[in-house]
Amino acid sequence: MRRRLQSRVTELLPVLVLLGVTGPFASAQERTAAVRTLQQSASPTGVEELRFSADGRKLVTTNHSGTVEVWSVATGKLVRTLRGSGIMIRALAWGPKGTLIGGARDGFVWQLAERPEELRRVGRSPVKHVNQGGLAVSADEKVLYWHGAENSVVATELASGKTLRTFGDAFRDDPRWKYVAVSGGLLAAGSHGRVRLFDTTNGRVLHTLDASGPVAVSPDQKLVACVVDGRDLAVFDAATGREKYGLPFEGNPFVLGLAVSPDGKWIAVGNGDDTARVVNAVTGREHLVLRHESFVDSVAFSPDSNVLATGSRKGFVRLFDVETGKIVGGHGAAADSGDARE
Repeated sequence: MRRRLQSRVTELLPVLVLLGVTGPFASAQERTAAVRTLQQSASPTGVEELRFSADGRKLVTTNHSGTVEVWSVATGKLVRTLRGSGIMIRALAWGPKGTLIGGARDGFVWQLAERPEELRRVGRSPVKHVNQGGLAVSADEKVLYWHGAENSVVATELASGKTLRTFGDAFRDDPRWKYVAVSGGLLAAGSHGRVRLFDTTNGRVLHTLDASGPVAVSPDQKLVACVVDGRDLAVFDAATGREKYGLPFEGNPFVLGLAVSPDGKWIAVGNGDDTARVVNAVTGREHLVLRHESFVDSVAFSPDSNVLATGSRKGFVRLFDVETGKIVGGHGAAADSGDARE
């Protein structure tokens, strides 16, 4: 009987660790939100960035080892691994028409394809590497935005690799990561201590915000989400450059990822306190706290805005129902209730 019990505990241990109940049992409000696990990396390298395909059927991820993997959202199975010889992809951009762009640690930017031999080099950044959040592609998939020389953002024509425009003095002279987001005619460039908004049609600086990256822009170009004090969410009015509201995350050491849902209703935040949070973009009220086992480096919404994908430092990719915080069907799930705030 004792051996059987020990065996059962061993079988359940990964689930108990995931739910955070290996110690004293948590209260209902402290439980980990229900999740569906799509991936746990074989290596300890975590998920660096993730993106949904335009039809919502696939999810692409890149991890700290530079491998790009495509997953089926419906089955949770690995569909394809995209990897060229010696290429370590760190940043991702997936356009609405299916163009997948990857930024590498050596500064090269590639248009990714199903077969490694079809990889096409778009250009190379003069900086050391292209970091997570450092790429953005226009809605028509004709233009790629990424950080260039002397703290600039470069607009590159994807078809030819030609530089169309350079947005100068976009970032502060800081060795830390630089972030780029674009929606319509609005470009946001974020670095430590400053976010700049540009008009993509003429390169003019619209506003300079007292904030930091990561950055995200709403689909209607009305809101810009970024970070203040390194750990709290701040949302600005893109037209006036004024802060609409801020949301402090008590105990959070830093913000790692930001995303605005395609319908403009939600803002997702990946944090260093092992949580992902969903915020009502209109009211600024916290809607969900989704607890994880490690840092949440990346967040992304499905095209219909109903599902949030999160990527953690320990290699898990999860899908959440945005309204409830609960599991999105399928198998291999750890069931529990989300911590809803509204």
